[in-house]
Amino acid sequence: MRIIRIKYKKEDSVKYVSHLETIKVFQRAIRRSGLKPKYSQGFNPQMHLIFGLPLPVGVTSDAEYADIFFEEDYSASDIMKVLPCFIPDGFNMIDCGIRENDSNIMNDIEYADYEIKLESEVSKKDIVEQLSQLEVIEVIKVKQNKEKKLDIKPLIIKMSTDHDIIRLYCKAGNQTNLHPRLFISAINRYIDQSATEISIRRKEIYAVRNQKTYTPLEKNILE
Repeated sequence: MRIIRIKYKKEDSVKYVSHLETIKVFQRAIRRSGLKPKYSQGFNPQMHLIFGLPLPVGVTSDAEYADIFFEEDYSASDIMKVLPCFIPDGFNMIDCGIRENDSNIMNDIEYADYEIKLESEVSKKDIVEQLSQLEVIEVIKVKQNKEKKLDIKPLIIKMSTDHDIIRLYCKAGNQTNLHPRLFISAINRYIDQSATEISIRRKEIYAVRNQKTYTPLEKNILE
């Protein structure tokens, strides 16, 4: 068996494709490619693949990842020669590597990096400065039709501006995850009620080994 970790982009043309639909897109592509994926056992076998941190609907990305389990010991170059040819436009596969350890992509992720464009009456620099001065940034998170107050300040690692973009580096993953739209709701609550989302793009996600940060395809994470 071989586990291949792929990296792909999700562009504007497919940003409204949900996480579950994205999984189906790759399942179809793998079947059509002629590659031999590994399936689960039982009455209704399922293709064995694990996707990373789900991307919110309407958000684009430069760095999405998935672990795909194959029956054959394919090389990374074998996969790059075949699989991208069967993936629809908008899901652009850009790299892959062999995962040799037992830690899957969902468990690896600890941080995410976003670019956020807003329509706002307040400058992006002032937004970042004002948020940085707050000791508590409390928002309302809705889950399963229940509202919960959440302080997102501890989830924000770094904020900065680049021309008309807010760059947000934050905690992400299974245990703690900051949804970028909760960050925008904080701007609405504390700074500018009229601020509206233009676009959100995930630039990268990160894993940690021995207190150092790496991208999921780096050797320190795969081995």
